[in-house]
Amino acid sequence: MDASSEPAAAAVDPDSPCRVLGDATVRAVFPDAKAGARNRSREEYGITACQWSTGSGDFTAEIWQAKGSTADNEIRGLATGFVDPTKPDAQGNVRFEPVPGVGDQAFAVVENKDAAKGILADVALLVASHGDRILVLTSTDLARGDRADALKTLATLGADAVARL
Repeated sequence: MDASSEPAAAAVDPDSPCRVLGDATVRAVFPDAKAGARNRSREEYGITACQWSTGSGDFTAEIWQAKGSTADNEIRGLATGFVDPTKPDAQGNVRFEPVPGVGDQAFAVVENKDAAKGILADVALLVASHGDRILVLTSTDLARGDRADALKTLATLGADAVARL
């Protein structure tokens, strides 16, 4: 087949959060992932998101304005959503890993659900700040595998996404 008869690639809206990671990049990690789709459910709060259904969960990229916040502040705030508020030391059980070389500042969390530690869900999360934007990548699938591999994958995907912000 010559180039003139090949189907044209689907154009991605330059304002869409789906532009920060292409479908091929996501499928390299999640081979069964469907095409990314814009999720508008939080746009009224200034959060744009793209979601890829991976067959056994979702992978999501979110972007919002930093408004003076840092990746460290944002990831610690997001962690309150998956720790047990009745266990005062639960957030102390979350391992916040610095991720060098991704944006201006980046941190990742990969934890498995552990009621005894106050961790309420499987979570793999990367938060990066870049200029005036915050990028958040989330996946429960990555949390269910090897932690070191999940951290490396989040760092790679984060670096790719930050380069397109």
